[in-house]
Amino acid sequence: MNEGSVAYDAWVTFCDDFSRAYDGRRARLSLREDHGSVVPIAEDLIFSGISVDLKDGENAATIILSDDVGAHMTHIVSEVRELFYQSDNTLVPRLIINSARDGTVFLQIDAA
Repeated sequence: MNEGSVAYDAWVTFCDDFSRAYDGRRARLSLREDHGSVVPIAEDLIFSGISVDLKDGENAATIILSDDVGAHMTHIVSEVRELFYQSDNTLVPRLIINSARDGTVFLQIDAA
């Protein structure tokens, strides 16, 4: 398994590279609540990209997903403290976004 925390000064480049690598793939987005249960936010949507806004210490991540007919969803994660990347041997990547405000958000890209 390939995994690791993404250095803060590499967040912008990492998100750009991640977006290019997985654009058009199916994805799931979920949130781990304080008591540990995981709640789906979106399932089986098309990943369009992720970006981060670091200006003025905002540290906000924006995830864009869409459906098959072109409707899109934008999910913003505020006050991000850490980006953590995981990928197993079948190349199924998962991005874990730890936020001081929004809890832990999981972005899972489905296998091709």
